[in-house]
Amino acid sequence: MDHSKHVIIIDDDELSVYLYAILLRERFGEMDLEVFGSAEEALDHILGEGFRCPDLILLDINLPSLDAWDLLRELEDQHVNLADLPLVLLSSHIRPEDWEHIHRYMLCEAVLIKPLKMDRLLELGIID
Repeated sequence: MDHSKHVIIIDDDELSVYLYAILLRERFGEMDLEVFGSAEEALDHILGEGFRCPDLILLDINLPSLDAWDLLRELEDQHVNLADLPLVLLSSHIRPEDWEHIHRYMLCEAVLIKPLKMDRLLELGIID
């Protein structure tokens, strides 16, 4: 049985989401793609009943209202084991305070600078 990939994208930039979807579909074919434009929407989904852990979560660091760090902190507060989530952080620029959070959540190996490049994503070994 062929396993189609399940990917969650959390990003408020519609153009970025569109480009990610194209790149991912070119590499993996048809997939179950869920898109959330805010951390609040993603949080509701992840904490909701019937949540199925995806093969990949692309999470933009700089989201409006709640940012990636707020989302991760809230998931921890709700006893979600972040190590079980296949997270890749994305940002067009990383601020010094972002590096503090990246180290805190032990995500140093899962940070990519926008624009997303498929070869860099595959090098992380989170999805193949």
